[in-house]
Amino acid sequence: MDDVTGKRRKLVENDLVRMNLPRRFWEARLSMVTDEKNPDGTSLKDLLLKYLENFDAMMQRGAGLLLWGKNGLGKTGAAAVMAKESRRRAKSVLFMTASEYLEAIITKAKFDAQMSFIDRAKTVDVLVVDDFGKEHKDQKGWGERQFEDLIRYRSANMKATIFTMNVPMSTFAKMAMPSMVQVLKECSYPFEVVGPDRREEGQSEIERILAV
Repeated sequence: MDDVTGKRRKLVENDLVRMNLPRRFWEARLSMVTDEKNPDGTSLKDLLLKYLENFDAMMQRGAGLLLWGKNGLGKTGAAAVMAKESRRRAKSVLFMTASEYLEAIITKAKFDAQMSFIDRAKTVDVLVVDDFGKEHKDQKGWGERQFEDLIRYRSANMKATIFTMNVPMSTFAKMAMPSMVQVLKECSYPFEVVGPDRREEGQSEIERILAV
């Protein structure tokens, strides 16, 4: 069993479906998260464990995470772990990619018979926004404003949001509106993820299975 603390409940398939968690990440576990140290001397696994040890305090503050780094490091898998652990602690959770959120605004997509995806994203206890920081950028700034409104609403209502981002923080700070950067500072802890490319590991496993 993964080394996590706190009162937890067993997840069933309906939990994962209702969270909108991609099928690829249904089996995500803390033991799969990289323990390679970043320049600050902390690993992603260390960070997640610390967050889970202080889970109630993080929820009360509406404090989330901003996991950034190059592609293929396991950021999405780590976010999926946090989504699952939050649900195990009886919190409402929604997992969406940045592009999926913007598409839901355009199409007015429904989450269920009573609620739209947008309202669900605003009100769940824990929201995961995967692949944040580039899809929302457009010439007129429409996408960025949509995300700023979402983040401001969640921050004001003390709702935790977990972001994954392939854009370096220094680049994001230059390209984003200052107001967006400021609101992110209010509600999330930025963390640089380092380590080997997990996609290479997956490719090697496929090659092993298909080897003749």
